[in-house]
Amino acid sequence: MLDYMQFHRAILDHLNEGVLATDAAGLVQYMNPVAERMTGWPLWEAVNRPLADILDQQGGWQGPPLPELLDSGDCILQHPCRYQARWGEILERRVSASPLYQGSFRCGTVLVFHEASPSA
Repeated sequence: MLDYMQFHRAILDHLNEGVLATDAAGLVQYMNPVAERMTGWPLWEAVNRPLADILDQQGGWQGPPLPELLDSGDCILQHPCRYQARWGEILERRVSASPLYQGSFRCGTVLVFHEASPSA
């Protein structure tokens, strides 16, 4: 029988969408395998890096500015974005973002990258 954490990890690891979570400082703490493929960053290299390193803003990120996205506390649903993957390709996706809370403390942000193109 899987424990609580293993069960949730199994769910996230088997979604067909990329899931990336940051801590309150905007440092990456989790990526599922789809997010790894979508960004070109393996989890072990991405952990504790700023989200802006993983979603290269200099390379063409379009969407809510990352610091504003992380600080706003707003939920964003299916927002079109463009970012440069680690291998250099500019990718277009839709991103949903939501703040993470532990009680009343905002402890991070979760982003979900949808495979569908912005025109879908």
